Amino acid sequence: MAEKKMETSTFQCEEFKTTFPFASAVEIVEMVSELEVQEDGGNEASNKSREPRGLLLKMLDSLDSDVERLRKNAMDLEDKRETLLGSLDLIRQSHALETISDAEKKEIEEYIETITSRCRTIQIKVDTVRDQQQEESLHSVNSLIDSMVLNLRLDPMGTRGRCLAYLRSFCRCEDDNEILVSIASKLQPMHVDKGFESALLGCTLDDQKLVKRRLRGLLSYIISPQNE
Repeated sequence: MAEKKMETSTFQCEEFKTTFPFASAVEIVEMVSELEVQEDGGNEASNKSREPRGLLLKMLDSLDSDVERLRKNAMDLEDKRETLLGSLDLIRQSHALETISDAEKKEIEEYIETITSRCRTIQIKVDTVRDQQQEESLHSVNSLIDSMVLNLRLDPMGTRGRCLAYLRSFCRCEDDNEILVSIASKLQPMHVDKGFESALLGCTLDDQKLVKRRLRGLLSYIISPQNE
């Protein structure tokens, strides 16, 4: 009897491996154990809680959580890639390049292009579902930020104020206000760029989070000592 039960368990484990190829060994054993308890009998309520549908839903809930974690990690990596590319663009536009010789400038620019090319070989794509209006809003936000970056060399102080004004669109709590004041208190009075805020509010929440991270990274670079 015990041998027959072992054979059945082995078969069920193999069956579950085929059905759930990404499940861990522990998860598969737990599922088989729960099915065996159901087959061995017990009260009706206990059996109902262990029916195949319940086990399938339990596995799907676990997989759903894994997908969400994977999506978040991928979005973090995607954001890191964009931050690196943004930093390279800022260095490319830096006033410091005007203070070195042409030969040195060429060397630096070639190095920038090498790093940029390597960074662009990293392809990370997390699709965010957007309607037409959200697509247009995101395009407007990115265009405003790109324009700000291009203006850094010509007007460093103005670019600082503009970046901070964009970041102020996110300030909805005391902590954010304290962070911004500590980063750029010398740029008082601080205000919100209404045009940017309007475009931002039309973006998805995921896009808003990415834009906020990008702007904070840009502001940290803009106020760094080498750009004073």
